[in-house]
Amino acid sequence: MSRYDYIRISNNLLPVNSFQKMDLSNLEFQTKSLDREFLEYNIDDTGKLSYMDYEYEMVETNDSIFKYKLKRKNLQSIDSSHTGDVLFYGKPYETAYVFRAVFEQGIMKSIERVIK
Repeated sequence: MSRYDYIRISNNLLPVNSFQKMDLSNLEFQTKSLDREFLEYNIDDTGKLSYMDYEYEMVETNDSIFKYKLKRKNLQSIDSSHTGDVLFYGKPYETAYVFRAVFEQGIMKSIERVIK
């Protein structure tokens, strides 16, 4: 198993028809084009790329078989300055969706669907 990151993107930015947009409404895409640290990236409606940064703390729990669980703290959105291609993919309903977005200093300049 290799490492990857997650990407969320607004349906309005995806180059697909209206039927396909319904299928993609809550899809979380994956990519190996970025840091591969299991980060959560977001592309907002303006095309700006950012990621969630946080720390973990161990908290005691009584509701599972484990005595402790990890809890995120100090969540903050960090703007990315990534420049280059980002290939991301998802597989809803047995259909493969692969997209290539081109970024310049963290701003998406273009996006296309890659047919494989």
